[in-house]
Amino acid sequence: MSTSTSTTTTDPIPSIISSLLQTLQNTGINIIDHHLDKNAISLGHNFCAGIAKLKVTYELPEDGTQREQSFVLKIPSQSPFYEQLSALKMYQNEVQMYSTILPAMGALGEVDFAAKSYLPLADDNLVLEDLNELGYEVVNKKNQLDLAHSKLALKALAKLHGLSVKLYEKSRETLEVIVIPPRETPKEAVPSAIFEKFDNTVAVLDIPQEVRAKVHDFVVNIPEKTFNETMLPNENFNVLCHGDFWLGNMLFKHNAEGAVEDIKVVDFQMAHRCSPAIDLIEFFVTSIRFDVYISKRDELIELYLETLNGLLESLKSTARYTRSDLDRDVRRYKLFHLYNLGPYMSAVLSDQEDPFNLSGKDTTIYTSPLYRDALTKWLLHLNEGDML
Repeated sequence: MSTSTSTTTTDPIPSIISSLLQTLQNTGINIIDHHLDKNAISLGHNFCAGIAKLKVTYELPEDGTQREQSFVLKIPSQSPFYEQLSALKMYQNEVQMYSTILPAMGALGEVDFAAKSYLPLADDNLVLEDLNELGYEVVNKKNQLDLAHSKLALKALAKLHGLSVKLYEKSRETLEVIVIPPRETPKEAVPSAIFEKFDNTVAVLDIPQEVRAKVHDFVVNIPEKTFNETMLPNENFNVLCHGDFWLGNMLFKHNAEGAVEDIKVVDFQMAHRCSPAIDLIEFFVTSIRFDVYISKRDELIELYLETLNGLLESLKSTARYTRSDLDRDVRRYKLFHLYNLGPYMSAVLSDQEDPFNLSGKDTTIYTSPLYRDALTKWLLHLNEGDML
């Protein structure tokens, strides 16, 4: 059997491959060969895990037919964020999502928005089906999402949220395997230089001085407070938020004519219970084209609410989430818009090959003309709505 690269004794991949191959053999198939690609994801598409792909060739016992199947191996990487994410148990949280929470949701309703996982999972390693092999792909992040892609994303999000509400009603302890981060999240979860550069970027935009002043006050006083508030349940309506719901964590499938027809959502490291507004704010700011957001915001919100509340009704849950509830929560967490307009939207619209290498030293992610144009539009829009 062959692999594309050598491994070391500290590398977890050999033991993962061994366990996976043994699991497959236990189903009665005959493993013929396997091939490992340890650099399966290009720069700019991932920043907190290493992604490898294992292609397995096997033979069916009944007729000797040969088949191939590809698996994704997801391993924590030594990125600038590794220590912070590990301390917050975010790698372990994702394992809990695939091993415990998503299967529990599947007992309540269809979980068609997530990839299939394999193996009894280790503390922070995952084996998933290869969505690329099934025709799913990440879209060009700089183009952001049009209306059709945005609708599919919000339907998937509403399913995750709705199933989590019913699961919490039925089996609260199941959701409590997700670790709630401490209120005092480490200040360097996002390096301070990143937000300081954001402040400097806003200072040279062609916007009113009052807007610059509001951004400066945010950067100086409350980025960490804003983050902490969005990581905890509130006294009103809570769901299991994805926690990192942006277009880079979505893979879309298109038909022969190029029309989008399905979506899978990945990367559940930051899942936690809070208001649905947290996922919606991040999605709207980072992932939808601004013109689509402005012209179709009400339509998209109504689609999300209709899908969410329709699912809750079908699950015989009495919980409901109204437009007034959402508007209240969006205003409550309004500064989360700024949190996402900083390092996150800038990375989406960056000209850099690897914009997610946010070491705190490289702050050139803010220089993209595309980003600065979108940032200007968003700040003026938020200020007009008294959301800064």
